Amino acid sequence: MTLLGITAAICAVATTSMGPVAFVGLLSPHIAVFLGARSVKLQLCTAAAIGALLLLAGDFIGQIIVYPAQVAAGTIVSVIGGLYFIGLLFMVRQRGMF
Repeated sequence: MTLLGITAAICAVATTSMGPVAFVGLLSPHIAVFLGARSVKLQLCTAAAIGALLLLAGDFIGQIIVYPAQVAAGTIVSVIGGLYFIGLLFMVRQRGMF
């Protein structure tokens, strides 16, 4: 639990200091592993593609959600990432790991 807390604190500091877009760098490797990328080379390629798609989708959604105005891509990606991690926590809890 201590290691999990330290990891969460480090992720929070990285996201706070680098901005919400850096959250993609923390999120996309988890999604790549979830999609089945097991080797390092495949994980790197998959995580890069997922990160690019997340930012592209975040920017697109941010431009069309309130059409004349815009919402920052980092905000949209943070919402998507937050929902993903909440879902991941529920999945882990259902499996009885914690």
